[in-house]
Amino acid sequence: MMAYTNQLEMFFQVQKELQEVREHVKHVQQKYDCALMEVLKRHEEEEGNKERGRETLRKG
Repeated sequence: MMAYTNQLEMFFQVQKELQEVREHVKHVQQKYDCALMEVLKRHEEEEGNKERGRETLRKG
């Protein structure tokens, strides 16, 4: 019976650690998503600036 109790305690400890890892992964994913959105936003702004520059050259 003692071995069963130890296995059960180990199971719950592993479950707790797994939940902590899942929360960490979720946090890292959110940071990654925010960084990616910033990069995409900057890229769109740069592309818009390039296009405006081309239009200015065509008109000038």
